[in-house]
Amino acid sequence: MAADPGGAKLVRVAQVRELRLTRAATEARAAAEEAALKLNDAQAAHLAARETLAEARRAFAATPACGQTRLWLDRCIERLVGAAAALADARARCTVADQTHAEAVRAVGRHQIRSDAIATHRRALVRADRRRAEDRAEADAVMMPRMSMR
Repeated sequence: MAADPGGAKLVRVAQVRELRLTRAATEARAAAEEAALKLNDAQAAHLAARETLAEARRAFAATPACGQTRLWLDRCIERLVGAAAALADARARCTVADQTHAEAVRAVGRHQIRSDAIATHRRALVRADRRRAEDRAEADAVMMPRMSMR
């Protein structure tokens, strides 16, 4: 059987690549979880800002001439706008993180499929080399007795 010096190297390269892809998928999952936590925080902040604004509106409706109430209402509106922007940003980041994680997982899957196909092909080549070596050995064994008969 012919030795395949590149085979071990290819296997090692595939292992290293799988390790890197798996690490990237793990990091992407952690980033997606962190983005989800930030999204929850942003949703809570947005809800709190809406509730505070509703309270400020009620206070302003009760005393529309009060400058402090008007200032509080304006500040609550600003906080709600900021919270809405933060919420939109958190949603976008969460979506990107989820997509990145999904792509990293797909990359690991594609690598495993490719590695399995290559391994199957290599095993078939090794079996074919063994059969050829056996055929040659049989042919040589048949030729040897004929040569000695002369």
